[in-house]
Amino acid sequence: ADGSEAGWALGTVSKVKGEFYFVAIHTDKGKGPERIHEKEHLRPVCDAQPIDLSSTSSKTIPDEMVGWATSLDGRECFRFLQAKAGLLMCYPDTNGSLPKVQLVGNAEAIRVA
Repeated sequence: ADGSEAGWALGTVSKVKGEFYFVAIHTDKGKGPERIHEKEHLRPVCDAQPIDLSSTSSKTIPDEMVGWATSLDGRECFRFLQAKAGLLMCYPDTNGSLPKVQLVGNAEAIRVA
């Protein structure tokens, strides 16, 4: 619906009337105003912890390896590293002044990588 949040948020169902659920979305200031949702627009709470985006890291790519890092072989190696370390993302970034490998994941996954 127009004005609806784009994505998922934690909320509390305060009451149910027929097919409609009255849900207060949690904000950093407490519970927000109630909104009415149909059941198919709700989902159970996920136990997974959100990723802390401050736990990203980048490593400089030596000049002699930039060509390899952006090649098909290099990208496949980064995908393998991503899967084995449990990273959300692992990719070469050559847009800045120094080419880097960007690592995105929790601190343990970055340490393993």
